[in-house]
Amino acid sequence: MRSEATSAACQSAGALDKHLVRSLAWTAIVKGGSQIVSWACFLVVTRLIAVSDFGLITMCGAFLGVLGQLGEFGISATVVNLRDLEEEQLRQLNGMSILLGFLALAITAVSAGALAQFFHAPQLTQMLPIMGLGFAFVGFRGVPQGLLQRALRFKLISIIEAVQMWVQAAVTIVLAVLGGGFWALILGTLAGSACAAMLPLFWYRPGFTVPRMGSISRALRFSGTVTISSLSWYAYSSADFAVAGRMLGKDALGAYSMAWTIATLPAEKLASLIMRVMPGFLSNCQTDRDALQRYICRASEAMALVTVTAATGIVLTAHEFIPLVLGERWRPAIAPVILLSVYGAMNSLLVILPQVLNAVGRPSSSMWNAVLKLVCFPPAFWFASRWGAVGIAATWVVLYPLLSIPLVMATFQAVGMPPRRYLRCLAPALSCSVAIVFAVLFVDAALVSEMPEWGRLLVKTVSGLGAMVLVLATVHIDRVRAFRRMFRESRMRA
Repeated sequence: MRSEATSAACQSAGALDKHLVRSLAWTAIVKGGSQIVSWACFLVVTRLIAVSDFGLITMCGAFLGVLGQLGEFGISATVVNLRDLEEEQLRQLNGMSILLGFLALAITAVSAGALAQFFHAPQLTQMLPIMGLGFAFVGFRGVPQGLLQRALRFKLISIIEAVQMWVQAAVTIVLAVLGGGFWALILGTLAGSACAAMLPLFWYRPGFTVPRMGSISRALRFSGTVTISSLSWYAYSSADFAVAGRMLGKDALGAYSMAWTIATLPAEKLASLIMRVMPGFLSNCQTDRDALQRYICRASEAMALVTVTAATGIVLTAHEFIPLVLGERWRPAIAPVILLSVYGAMNSLLVILPQVLNAVGRPSSSMWNAVLKLVCFPPAFWFASRWGAVGIAATWVVLYPLLSIPLVMATFQAVGMPPRRYLRCLAPALSCSVAIVFAVLFVDAALVSEMPEWGRLLVKTVSGLGAMVLVLATVHIDRVRAFRRMFRESRMRA
């Protein structure tokens, strides 16, 4: 009997793993296509809309970002992770989500005049109330979106997101061609938000009722904890830009901003892909420690293999890449790029941990860690700004791993995972990175000094990639075969 139960559990785990691979594939395809559509739309619109119109939209960004975190109130994450919520509680949460959406809309409308005066931009008086309608759409979307994620319907979610992006791009371009100016950007975004809010209702209509605090108190505590985490993250992750802009000036801020974009791009894109899918799967196995450990290791192994090796390559080639690709005027960004690449790799390995804590019902651990970082990072950035953008970038490298130790310990304790198992899953990425370092340094020393810079960059890039492929094909061939087998089986079942 025990062997039969174990076999059934393994089959269930195997089926869930294959579904995870298919979900990641669908999400990657849609995100890639959406990114292409988004960039194409951006390139078209930039020729039709004045720079000042983009500036007006940017002025509202920070205010709307904070209000968006409050308006969402973590309700979607609550629905995903609290799987025992009854239908009546879901209706109350849906009512709460809708009320919060309209409350955020009201705050936006009331604040429009003050923001218009602060930025000396009277257009904001008309813009902000219309932009605030997006919060109302978010309110309608929270619970249905959470139910779709909890049911692991990521193919459907991907299709909805694709429709959202196409509608947004079409409306934006049409209105821009008609001379809509900043209204093209605003109404295009609202059209996409309306699609994202309304389409899930064709599959999940939770209904709504007046929330009763006593009935949904546990859910509200979970939502509040997630919201505090999100707000703290939003604040401390933006503090470096605020300090750089205030203490160093626009030139240094521009170099730092470009360095951040280049250094964190691989980690950000992959993390957004994995984190879009993983919460639903972690929630589905929230009482299975073995499954949680397996997902932590597999996600971390995949993340590390891309982000750690990419960071290694960026560190080794930044001196050639920045001047050749961006131009000589961007040389001040080289040192920040190198430092922020190291931070980006570290951050990519930890990004899944708060989602694991949410799944096992311990969101307070990640919340207090986010609050700790909020308390420590802004003054540290201010102190380090005396060494310029390099000092601010170095703060991430030095302080982030130290402040993340409590988060790592809490996660490993929650799922009972030995640290050595986690370290083993990082072995492919670390060994590939070592091979890349030796290959690039050897080639760099062997190249003749008269060789053009673009040639050196090309040779170093090819040698690094070759070293990585060689290590994977020899030292870690079993892991490569395992991933290939998983992808092949998931494709056969699709």
